[in-house]
Amino acid sequence: MALSRKLVRGFILLVAVVTAGMLVMAVVKGSLQKDQRSGVESEPSDAEMKLSEMEYVEMQEGKKYYVLKASEARYFQAQQKTTLKAVHLTFFMDSGEEAYLSSEEGIFYSATKNIELLRGVEVTLPGGYKLMSDKAAYDGEKKTLLSETPVKLLGPGIELDGGSWRFLVPERKGFVDGGVRAKVVLSSTKTRKGAGR
Repeated sequence: MALSRKLVRGFILLVAVVTAGMLVMAVVKGSLQKDQRSGVESEPSDAEMKLSEMEYVEMQEGKKYYVLKASEARYFQAQQKTTLKAVHLTFFMDSGEEAYLSSEEGIFYSATKNIELLRGVEVTLPGGYKLMSDKAAYDGEKKTLLSETPVKLLGPGIELDGGSWRFLVPERKGFVDGGVRAKVVLSSTKTRKGAGR
């Protein structure tokens, strides 16, 4: 009987030690997981979704209004924005003409449909006009392309430098503002034909 009492006491002691050890391990493991989770949550640079070769089509009145393409897109839900790499944006106008924009980087704001184009912006407009700038934006509410950075506009017979520009997409009208310098190039053939009369 004395032997079985010692055996029962030993077994109970063993169970108590194992249980205590398991509790200590659970507390330590839970603490480590909590630290890891708080570290991940504090990193705002991690996108919730990353896509390669992204394409977004904006439709208005049953027609394509614009197509936004990027080689890479990273979506951040909290800010409702998507950062873009190697951006190409094409607007389709009622006249059948198209306006093309490209840049190295960009940001698409899903709530407002506003778009920012950053670094090396090039715009090709109807009528043979080309515009270069460091930054540009599309205002989804006003349906306007604009830039508050210096621009250079090249077109048939004209070169313009200015401090800013805007292009009203539906109206197909563009404006260059802010210390505009213009260079008009007249075709020598046309000038000579009219000079002798």
